[in-house]
Amino acid sequence: MPKPIYVGIQMQTDMELIWDRTQNPGMHERWDLRFHSIKYLPKDHENDPQRFEYSTKLGFGLSITGWGENVVDRDKDRSRVSSLRFGSEEFLSLINEGSGYWKYTELQTGILFETGYDYRCRWGVIGSKFDSLVFRPLIGWATAWSFDCLRLWIEREIDPKLSQTRFIVHSVCRFGLAMIFAWHGLVPKLIAHHPQEQLLIEASGFSQDASSRLVTVAGNLELLFALTLILFWKVRWLYALSGIGLIVLATTAIVVDSGLVAHPFSPITLTIAMLSLCVLGWIACVDLPSARRCERSKITKQ
Repeated sequence: MPKPIYVGIQMQTDMELIWDRTQNPGMHERWDLRFHSIKYLPKDHENDPQRFEYSTKLGFGLSITGWGENVVDRDKDRSRVSSLRFGSEEFLSLINEGSGYWKYTELQTGILFETGYDYRCRWGVIGSKFDSLVFRPLIGWATAWSFDCLRLWIEREIDPKLSQTRFIVHSVCRFGLAMIFAWHGLVPKLIAHHPQEQLLIEASGFSQDASSRLVTVAGNLELLFALTLILFWKVRWLYALSGIGLIVLATTAIVVDSGLVAHPFSPITLTIAMLSLCVLGWIACVDLPSARRCERSKITKQ
């Protein structure tokens, strides 16, 4: 049986603020990646559970709607607990029905905000396998990422939309740079052994054998740097290092062979494009939400 999903994070805030940002549906849908919209339904009686409807966008014009209800237990042992049931009647929804909780505990340093939930899947054995291999890790990550997005909103007053935009821009720039470095290191240098790569180094005064070895070294270094960009995901100065390296390489190539300026695939245009990714990535790589800031197993209260 797969483990229930748990996420916890400590925030420097007070109970009323975090309560409003999480229990108010208009606030909740702003920071939680799992939901596009949340709508509370009217109660028949005051003590009834709070029912709600939610929708989640899948992309390509598709969305899933579902239902839920929650019951609040306030001010119990310096904590509040919101218990909930949720589910969807739609076949596209892997989640059939589930339950969980949100717990808010007052600490000396703020609030410990926790959630734990589990659910039953559709689609039989295929659904169970897809859930354990793909969906459950993904929705657990989305929950943790969203919790840190909420923390930034509360502690740093960074609007969730800004956090999401920064994350998208940074991801596109980081993956784009990594793919370009990996391609130019692997394909022309290590696989195709394109003669232009070696001729450019030979024009600098190196022998044919030395140039061949340097091309291999350069290809491996580009692959290593591409991997570094991915592994050290939030290291901002890697954008600056990329930019400096690109300027040095492009300038050296043009000094060695000025004919490259008029080449149909000039290194100047490629360098400008990559420098643009470096600048955009540098700007976006500030106060990014991170699922790693959250605990994925029970937190010991302080």
